[in-house]
Amino acid sequence: MEERIYANVSSTELSGIDREENQDTRTKRMQQTVVKATNRRSRLAVVCMGLLCVLLMTTNVVLYMYYINVKEEKNSLAQTIFSLRANFTAERETLLSSIRNLTEEKDQLKSSYQNLTEEKDQINKTLTKERDQLRSRYQNLTEEKDQINKTLTKERDQLRSRYQNLTEEKDQINKTLTEERDQLWSRYQNLIKEKDQIDKALTEERDQLRSRYQNLIKEKDQINRALTEEREQLRSRYQNLIKEIGWKKFGSSFYYISTEQKSWIEARKDCIKRGVDLVIINSREEQEFIKKQNKYVWIGLSDTEREGVWKWVDGSPLTTAFWKSGEPNSNGEEDCADSFSATSLLQTWNDASCSNQAGWVCESTLPY
Repeated sequence: MEERIYANVSSTELSGIDREENQDTRTKRMQQTVVKATNRRSRLAVVCMGLLCVLLMTTNVVLYMYYINVKEEKNSLAQTIFSLRANFTAERETLLSSIRNLTEEKDQLKSSYQNLTEEKDQINKTLTKERDQLRSRYQNLTEEKDQINKTLTKERDQLRSRYQNLTEEKDQINKTLTEERDQLWSRYQNLIKEKDQIDKALTEERDQLRSRYQNLIKEKDQINRALTEEREQLRSRYQNLIKEIGWKKFGSSFYYISTEQKSWIEARKDCIKRGVDLVIINSREEQEFIKKQNKYVWIGLSDTEREGVWKWVDGSPLTTAFWKSGEPNSNGEEDCADSFSATSLLQTWNDASCSNQAGWVCESTLPY
Protein backbone atom coordinates (compact mmCIF):
# COMPACT_ATOMS: atom_id res chain seq x y z
CA MET A 1 0.00 0.00 0.00
CA GLU A 2 2.74 2.31 0.98
CA GLU A 3 4.58 1.46 -2.23
CA ARG A 4 1.53 2.11 -4.20
CA ILE A 5 0.99 5.23 -2.30
CA TYR A 6 4.65 6.17 -2.83
CA ALA A 7 4.32 5.08 -6.36
CA ASN A 8 1.19 7.05 -6.80
CA VAL A 9 2.83 9.92 -4.98
CA SER A 10 5.91 9.69 -7.08
CA SER A 11 3.88 9.36 -10.16
CA THR A 12 1.80 12.26 -9.16
CA GLU A 13 4.94 14.14 -8.22
CA LEU A 14 6.56 13.20 -11.47
CA SER A 15 3.49 14.04 -13.35
CA GLY A 16 3.34 17.28 -11.44
CA ILE A 17 6.97 17.92 -12.17
CA ASP A 18 6.41 17.12 -15.80
CA ARG A 19 3.48 19.36 -15.82
CA GLU A 20 5.53 22.13 -14.27
CA GLU A 21 8.27 21.60 -16.79
CA ASN A 22 5.75 21.57 -19.55
CA GLN A 23 4.23 24.69 -18.15
CA ASP A 24 7.67 26.34 -17.92
CA THR A 25 8.46 25.36 -21.46
CA ARG A 26 5.08 26.61 -22.54
CA THR A 27 5.59 29.78 -20.55
CA LYS A 28 8.99 30.27 -22.12
CA ARG A 29 7.58 29.56 -25.50
CA MET A 30 4.72 31.85 -24.78
CA GLN A 31 7.14 34.53 -23.57
CA GLN A 32 9.26 34.04 -26.67
CA THR A 33 6.23 34.27 -28.90
CA VAL A 34 5.06 37.26 -26.88
CA VAL A 35 8.51 38.82 -27.20
CA LYS A 36 8.56 38.04 -30.89
CA ALA A 37 5.06 39.35 -31.27
CA THR A 38 6.00 42.40 -29.19
CA ASN A 39 9.06 42.97 -31.36
CA ARG A 40 6.96 42.64 -34.47
CA ARG A 41 4.35 44.96 -33.02
CA SER A 42 6.97 47.47 -31.97
CA ARG A 43 8.46 47.35 -35.44
CA LEU A 44 5.04 47.76 -36.97
CA ALA A 45 4.37 50.56 -34.52
CA VAL A 46 7.62 52.24 -35.48
CA VAL A 47 6.82 51.81 -39.17
CA CYS A 48 3.30 53.07 -38.59
CA MET A 49 4.62 56.03 -36.59
CA GLY A 50 7.06 56.83 -39.43
CA LEU A 51 4.27 56.60 -41.96
CA LEU A 52 2.07 58.75 -39.75
CA CYS A 53 4.89 61.30 -39.41
CA VAL A 54 5.31 61.35 -43.19
CA LEU A 55 1.57 61.72 -43.61
CA LEU A 56 1.51 64.48 -41.02
CA MET A 57 4.38 66.29 -42.72
CA THR A 58 2.71 65.93 -46.10
CA THR A 59 -0.58 67.05 -44.62
CA ASN A 60 1.13 70.05 -42.97
CA VAL A 61 2.86 71.00 -46.24
CA VAL A 62 -0.39 70.67 -48.19
CA LEU A 63 -2.26 72.62 -45.54
CA TYR A 64 0.44 75.33 -45.55
CA MET A 65 0.32 75.61 -49.34
CA TYR A 66 -3.45 75.67 -49.17
CA TYR A 67 -3.26 78.35 -46.48
CA ILE A 68 -0.91 80.45 -48.62
CA ASN A 69 -3.17 80.10 -51.68
CA VAL A 70 -6.22 80.86 -49.59
CA LYS A 71 -4.43 83.92 -48.10
CA GLU A 72 -3.43 85.19 -51.56
CA GLU A 73 -6.94 84.62 -52.86
CA LYS A 74 -8.26 86.39 -49.79
CA ASN A 75 -5.95 89.38 -50.39
CA SER A 76 -6.89 89.52 -54.08
CA LEU A 77 -10.54 89.23 -53.15
CA ALA A 78 -10.09 91.99 -50.59
CA GLN A 79 -8.43 94.24 -53.18
CA THR A 80 -11.16 93.39 -55.68
CA ILE A 81 -13.83 94.11 -53.12
CA PHE A 82 -12.09 97.41 -52.20
CA SER A 83 -11.85 98.49 -55.85
CA LEU A 84 -15.45 97.39 -56.42
CA ARG A 85 -16.51 99.38 -53.36
CA ALA A 86 -14.62 102.44 -54.67
CA ASN A 87 -16.07 102.02 -58.17
CA PHE A 88 -19.50 101.43 -56.68
CA THR A 89 -19.15 104.55 -54.54
CA ALA A 90 -18.05 106.64 -57.54
CA GLU A 91 -20.82 105.22 -59.72
CA ARG A 92 -23.31 105.81 -56.91
CA GLU A 93 -22.16 109.45 -56.64
CA THR A 94 -22.34 109.80 -60.42
CA LEU A 95 -25.81 108.29 -60.49
CA LEU A 96 -26.93 110.50 -57.61
CA SER A 97 -25.59 113.61 -59.39
CA SER A 98 -27.22 112.52 -62.65
CA ILE A 99 -30.49 111.89 -60.77
CA ARG A 100 -30.23 115.38 -59.27
CA ASN A 101 -29.51 116.88 -62.67
CA LEU A 102 -32.42 114.98 -64.19
CA THR A 103 -34.66 116.17 -61.35
CA GLU A 104 -33.57 119.76 -61.97
CA GLU A 105 -34.05 119.34 -65.72
CA LYS A 106 -37.50 117.83 -65.06
CA ASP A 107 -38.43 120.85 -62.94
CA GLN A 108 -37.06 123.20 -65.60
CA LEU A 109 -38.99 121.33 -68.30
CA LYS A 110 -42.16 121.56 -66.19
CA SER A 111 -41.70 125.29 -65.71
CA SER A 112 -40.85 125.77 -69.40
CA TYR A 113 -43.88 123.66 -70.36
CA GLN A 114 -46.10 125.84 -68.20
CA ASN A 115 -44.54 128.97 -69.74
CA LEU A 116 -45.05 127.54 -73.23
CA THR A 117 -48.65 126.69 -72.38
CA GLU A 118 -49.24 130.25 -71.22
CA GLU A 119 -47.49 131.62 -74.31
CA LYS A 120 -49.56 129.31 -76.51
CA ASP A 121 -52.77 130.64 -74.91
CA GLN A 122 -51.60 134.20 -75.39
CA ILE A 123 -50.61 133.47 -79.01
CA ASN A 124 -54.00 131.83 -79.64
CA LYS A 125 -55.73 134.92 -78.27
CA THR A 126 -53.52 137.18 -80.34
CA LEU A 127 -54.03 135.06 -83.47
CA THR A 128 -57.79 135.07 -82.93
CA LYS A 129 -57.78 138.86 -82.71
CA GLU A 130 -55.54 139.12 -85.78
CA ARG A 131 -57.75 136.66 -87.67
CA ASP A 132 -60.80 138.80 -86.92
CA GLN A 133 -58.91 141.91 -87.95
CA LEU A 134 -57.76 140.21 -91.17
CA ARG A 135 -61.33 139.16 -91.93
CA SER A 136 -62.56 142.71 -91.51
CA ARG A 137 -59.63 143.94 -93.63
CA TYR A 138 -60.39 141.32 -96.26
CA GLN A 139 -63.98 142.53 -96.45
CA ASN A 140 -62.79 146.13 -96.72
CA LEU A 141 -60.28 145.15 -99.42
CA THR A 142 -63.01 143.29 -101.30
CA GLU A 143 -65.13 146.40 -101.29
CA GLU A 144 -62.16 148.52 -102.33
CA LYS A 145 -61.38 146.02 -105.12
CA ASP A 146 -64.92 146.36 -106.46
CA GLN A 147 -64.61 150.12 -106.43
CA ILE A 148 -61.18 149.94 -108.09
CA ASN A 149 -62.58 147.60 -110.77
CA LYS A 150 -65.31 150.08 -111.53
CA THR A 151 -62.79 152.92 -111.68
CA LEU A 152 -60.41 150.87 -113.86
CA THR A 153 -63.23 150.02 -116.24
CA LYS A 154 -63.96 153.71 -116.70
CA GLU A 155 -60.25 154.49 -117.15
CA ARG A 156 -59.88 151.62 -119.65
CA ASP A 157 -62.67 153.09 -121.77
CA GLN A 158 -61.02 156.48 -121.59
CA LEU A 159 -57.63 154.96 -122.57
CA ARG A 160 -59.20 153.21 -125.53
CA SER A 161 -60.56 156.46 -126.82
CA ARG A 162 -57.19 158.11 -126.24
CA TYR A 163 -55.45 155.23 -128.03
CA GLN A 164 -57.63 155.76 -131.07
CA ASN A 165 -56.80 159.46 -131.02
CA LEU A 166 -53.08 158.67 -130.68
CA THR A 167 -53.28 156.22 -133.57
CA GLU A 168 -54.69 158.93 -135.78
CA GLU A 169 -52.01 161.35 -134.62
CA LYS A 170 -49.32 158.69 -135.28
CA ASP A 171 -50.49 158.29 -138.86
CA GLN A 172 -50.27 162.01 -139.41
CA ILE A 173 -46.78 162.09 -137.80
CA ASN A 174 -45.64 159.19 -140.00
CA LYS A 175 -46.65 161.11 -143.07
CA THR A 176 -44.77 164.19 -141.84
CA LEU A 177 -41.70 162.10 -140.93
CA THR A 178 -41.68 160.44 -144.32
CA GLU A 179 -41.54 163.82 -146.00
CA GLU A 180 -38.77 164.98 -143.61
CA ARG A 181 -36.84 161.72 -144.23
CA ASP A 182 -36.87 162.34 -147.95
CA GLN A 183 -35.60 165.83 -147.39
CA LEU A 184 -32.88 164.55 -145.06
CA TRP A 185 -31.85 161.90 -147.55
CA SER A 186 -31.31 164.51 -150.21
CA ARG A 187 -29.33 166.60 -147.72
CA TYR A 188 -27.28 163.49 -146.79
CA GLN A 189 -26.31 162.90 -150.41
CA ASN A 190 -25.25 166.54 -150.72
CA LEU A 191 -23.17 166.19 -147.55
CA ILE A 192 -21.48 163.04 -148.91
CA LYS A 193 -20.45 164.99 -152.01
CA GLU A 194 -19.13 167.81 -149.83
CA LYS A 195 -17.30 165.24 -147.64
CA ASP A 196 -15.57 163.75 -150.67
CA GLN A 197 -14.37 167.18 -151.67
CA ILE A 198 -13.16 167.88 -148.09
CA ASP A 199 -11.40 164.45 -147.96
CA LYS A 200 -9.49 165.31 -151.14
CA ALA A 201 -8.44 168.65 -149.70
CA LEU A 202 -7.46 167.07 -146.34
CA THR A 203 -5.48 164.34 -148.13
CA GLU A 204 -3.48 166.97 -149.97
CA GLU A 205 -2.90 168.89 -146.69
CA ARG A 206 -1.92 165.62 -144.91
CA ASP A 207 0.67 164.84 -147.57
CA GLN A 208 2.06 168.34 -147.19
CA LEU A 209 2.14 167.98 -143.38
CA ARG A 210 3.89 164.59 -143.64
CA SER A 211 6.62 166.07 -145.81
CA ARG A 212 6.95 168.98 -143.37
CA TYR A 213 7.03 166.50 -140.41
CA GLN A 214 9.82 164.49 -142.03
CA ASN A 215 11.78 167.67 -142.61
CA LEU A 216 11.23 168.69 -138.96
CA ILE A 217 12.46 165.24 -137.77
CA LYS A 218 15.62 165.65 -139.81
CA GLU A 219 16.11 169.14 -138.38
CA LYS A 220 15.45 167.81 -134.84
CA ASP A 221 18.07 165.07 -135.28
CA GLN A 222 20.58 167.65 -136.46
CA ILE A 223 19.73 169.91 -133.51
CA ASN A 224 20.00 166.98 -131.05
CA ARG A 225 23.42 166.08 -132.42
CA ALA A 226 24.57 169.66 -132.11
CA LEU A 227 23.11 169.93 -128.56
CA THR A 228 24.78 166.66 -127.54
CA GLU A 229 28.13 167.90 -128.73
CA GLU A 230 27.62 171.24 -126.94
CA ARG A 231 26.48 169.41 -123.74
CA GLU A 232 29.60 167.25 -123.73
CA GLN A 233 31.75 170.35 -124.26
CA LEU A 234 29.90 172.15 -121.44
CA ARG A 235 30.33 169.14 -119.12
CA SER A 236 34.07 169.04 -119.70
CA ARG A 237 34.29 172.84 -119.23
CA TYR A 238 32.11 172.58 -116.08
CA GLN A 239 34.27 169.86 -114.51
CA ASN A 240 37.42 171.82 -115.32
CA LEU A 241 35.82 174.97 -113.84
CA ILE A 242 34.79 173.13 -110.63
CA LYS A 243 38.34 171.86 -110.19
CA GLU A 244 39.71 175.36 -110.78
CA ILE A 245 37.45 177.04 -108.18
CA GLY A 246 37.95 174.34 -105.50
CA TRP A 247 34.61 172.44 -105.50
CA LYS A 248 34.37 168.63 -105.29
CA LYS A 249 31.41 166.44 -106.19
CA PHE A 250 30.26 163.53 -104.01
CA GLY A 251 26.91 161.80 -104.51
CA SER A 252 24.31 164.43 -105.39
CA SER A 253 26.12 167.30 -103.58
CA PHE A 254 29.09 169.61 -104.22
CA TYR A 255 31.60 170.50 -101.50
CA TYR A 256 33.96 173.47 -101.18
CA ILE A 257 37.09 172.66 -99.11
CA SER A 258 38.68 175.87 -97.85
CA THR A 259 42.43 176.47 -97.87
CA GLU A 260 42.23 179.19 -95.19
CA GLN A 261 41.40 179.04 -91.47
CA LYS A 262 38.73 181.12 -89.76
CA SER A 263 36.38 181.00 -86.78
CA TRP A 264 33.14 178.98 -87.06
CA ILE A 265 31.02 182.14 -87.53
CA GLU A 266 33.34 183.61 -90.18
CA ALA A 267 33.52 180.24 -91.97
CA ARG A 268 29.72 180.11 -92.13
CA LYS A 269 29.57 183.67 -93.45
CA ASP A 270 31.96 182.64 -96.24
CA CYS A 271 29.66 179.73 -97.19
CA ILE A 272 26.61 182.02 -97.11
CA LYS A 273 28.38 184.49 -99.44
CA ARG A 274 28.81 181.59 -101.85
CA GLY A 275 25.03 180.97 -101.67
CA VAL A 276 25.36 177.78 -99.58
CA ASP A 277 26.03 176.80 -95.92
CA LEU A 278 28.37 174.69 -93.83
CA VAL A 279 28.26 170.94 -94.52
CA ILE A 280 25.50 168.80 -92.98
CA ILE A 281 26.63 165.16 -92.59
CA ASN A 282 23.66 162.75 -92.89
CA SER A 283 25.32 159.41 -93.65
CA ARG A 284 28.34 157.23 -92.99
CA GLU A 285 29.44 157.61 -96.64
CA GLU A 286 29.40 161.42 -96.38
CA GLN A 287 31.44 161.22 -93.13
CA GLU A 288 33.98 158.98 -94.90
CA PHE A 289 34.21 161.56 -97.74
CA ILE A 290 34.89 164.43 -95.26
CA LYS A 291 37.44 162.29 -93.37
CA LYS A 292 39.32 161.49 -96.60
CA GLN A 293 40.03 165.22 -97.07
CA ASN A 294 42.44 164.80 -94.11
CA LYS A 295 41.91 168.34 -92.80
CA TYR A 296 40.90 170.09 -89.59
CA VAL A 297 37.59 171.72 -90.65
CA TRP A 298 34.42 173.22 -89.21
CA ILE A 299 31.10 171.40 -89.92
CA GLY A 300 27.61 172.90 -89.73
CA LEU A 301 26.79 171.60 -86.20
CA SER A 302 26.47 173.62 -82.94
CA ASP A 303 24.60 173.90 -79.62
CA THR A 304 24.65 177.70 -79.36
CA GLU A 305 20.87 177.94 -78.89
CA ARG A 306 20.68 175.43 -75.98
CA GLU A 307 23.58 173.74 -74.23
CA GLY A 308 23.73 170.02 -75.02
CA VAL A 309 21.12 170.19 -77.83
CA TRP A 310 23.13 169.93 -81.07
CA LYS A 311 21.50 171.13 -84.28
CA TRP A 312 22.60 171.53 -87.87
CA VAL A 313 22.69 174.91 -89.57
CA ASP A 314 19.31 174.21 -91.27
CA GLY A 315 17.67 173.72 -87.81
CA SER A 316 17.34 169.94 -88.05
CA PRO A 317 18.28 167.90 -84.94
CA LEU A 318 21.34 165.65 -84.84
CA THR A 319 20.44 162.01 -85.57
CA THR A 320 23.61 160.38 -86.94
CA ALA A 321 26.72 161.33 -84.93
CA PHE A 322 30.43 160.54 -85.32
CA TRP A 323 31.84 161.98 -82.06
CA LYS A 324 35.27 161.01 -80.80
CA SER A 325 35.45 159.01 -77.59
CA GLY A 326 34.52 161.27 -74.65
CA GLU A 327 33.07 163.98 -76.91
CA PRO A 328 31.24 166.28 -76.70
CA ASN A 329 32.58 167.22 -73.25
CA SER A 330 31.49 170.93 -73.17
CA ASN A 331 34.85 171.93 -71.68
CA GLY A 332 34.30 175.69 -71.30
CA GLU A 333 32.48 177.48 -74.10
CA GLU A 334 32.71 174.67 -76.68
CA ASP A 335 29.53 175.14 -78.71
CA CYS A 336 30.73 174.37 -82.26
CA ALA A 337 31.68 171.05 -83.88
CA ASP A 338 34.78 170.34 -85.96
CA SER A 339 36.20 167.29 -87.73
CA PHE A 340 39.86 166.34 -87.30
CA SER A 341 41.06 163.41 -89.47
CA ALA A 342 44.27 162.59 -87.59
CA THR A 343 42.79 159.30 -86.33
CA SER A 344 42.13 156.11 -88.28
CA LEU A 345 38.67 155.82 -86.75
CA LEU A 346 35.57 157.14 -88.51
CA GLN A 347 34.62 159.09 -85.34
CA THR A 348 36.39 162.45 -85.96
CA TRP A 349 34.01 165.02 -84.42
CA ASN A 350 35.00 167.25 -81.49
CA ASP A 351 33.29 170.16 -79.73
CA ALA A 352 35.45 173.26 -79.67
CA SER A 353 35.26 176.96 -79.03
CA CYS A 354 33.58 178.76 -81.92
CA SER A 355 36.40 181.34 -81.95
CA ASN A 356 39.08 178.72 -82.78
CA GLN A 357 40.74 178.96 -86.19
CA ALA A 358 40.10 176.05 -88.58
CA GLY A 359 39.29 175.27 -92.17
CA TRP A 360 35.70 174.68 -93.27
CA VAL A 361 33.56 172.71 -95.73
CA CYS A 362 30.61 174.26 -97.61
CA GLU A 363 27.92 172.01 -99.13
CA SER A 364 25.61 172.68 -102.07
CA THR A 365 23.08 170.47 -103.79
CA LEU A 366 23.36 172.57 -106.98
CA PRO A 367 26.46 173.38 -109.04
CA TYR A 368 28.40 176.37 -107.78
